Amino acid sequence: MKKMTVRDKELLKEFVEKREVYEKLNSKVSEVINSIIRENSIFTMGVATRVKEVASLEGKLEKKSGKYKKLTDITDLCGARVICYFSDTVDLFAKKLSEAFEIDRSNSIDKREVWEANAFGYLSLHYICFIKGDEDYCNIPFEVQIRTVLQHAWAEIEHDLGYKSKFGVPRAIRRDFSRLAGLLELADKEFIAVRENTIKYNQETHQKIVQGDTDDVFIDFVSLTEFVKYNAEFNAIEDRLTAEKGLEIEFANPDCFISQLDWLGVKTISDLSKMLEETKDTVYEMVSEVISEYELDITTTNMFLQYCMFAEIIKRNYHEELIKQFVALETKDEKQLERTVRNIEEMKKKYAAG
Repeated sequence: MKKMTVRDKELLKEFVEKREVYEKLNSKVSEVINSIIRENSIFTMGVATRVKEVASLEGKLEKKSGKYKKLTDITDLCGARVICYFSDTVDLFAKKLSEAFEIDRSNSIDKREVWEANAFGYLSLHYICFIKGDEDYCNIPFEVQIRTVLQHAWAEIEHDLGYKSKFGVPRAIRRDFSRLAGLLELADKEFIAVRENTIKYNQETHQKIVQGDTDDVFIDFVSLTEFVKYNAEFNAIEDRLTAEKGLEIEFANPDCFISQLDWLGVKTISDLSKMLEETKDTVYEMVSEVISEYELDITTTNMFLQYCMFAEIIKRNYHEELIKQFVALETKDEKQLERTVRNIEEMKKKYAAG
């Protein structure tokens, strides 16, 4: 280990004296970064900001003895790391960051571009930035690292293994590293494709449900959500109860019912629409009675979906054992299971004839 020069020791002392300034800069950087994320609806896994620890700076000065002439030559005394889910989000965030801060392009580096095609090492974007128009901080550099979740995982694993560059990796495992880096880079691109396909599927499913063209729309979280929100028959029951009972209805996540619908043999949205068409009058009567009995003034869309399934069970005249199998898909609580089975049996007696 090299020994610190006199100037290195002066820089360390100066940093200790100015640490409060760096802490304030850190808060300001954090505020701006979170504002960018919020205002542009950028989804991130995490944002971390920090001021370098004195011991860490001391180690850096010892390792790079004599390199730095002034404190502002050290660009990572204040730093931030933003971890995005998608690689194109890295580009979007970088664009917005460059609008919010002054970027020192000569000292910034995009490691995604500088690595050789067959090389490895964590790929991320490193910006050296300055606060705009603030005399207290405008001359103090800080670093912002932007990377994807997978790039971050690579960096953490690489760091844990103790390899700082490709030259430090034994020849025997360089090929493994290179192959893994390629897989992660490919995975980053594939995640974007999955996201785009998901958006396309959501849009197509919405259109089909609104238009009633649902024979080939299988039940999943997306299609069931769109059904609850936009199916005309389902909405008609809600609207009627809202008008007659003054009921307030909130949307609730319906995916808890997917396994029960599957058990009933309801595989597509078209199947569900037919089931609702055949049971809508019973559904309305049952829900209306519950609202009156418990004097409800607010409920969720899940109540209507649940009673639609109850009405189908009543129509099919399932015996108690089958009803238990159905309810057990939604709850493992024995008391809740028995209570729900008992309620369905009571509803069978009342509504079966109808």
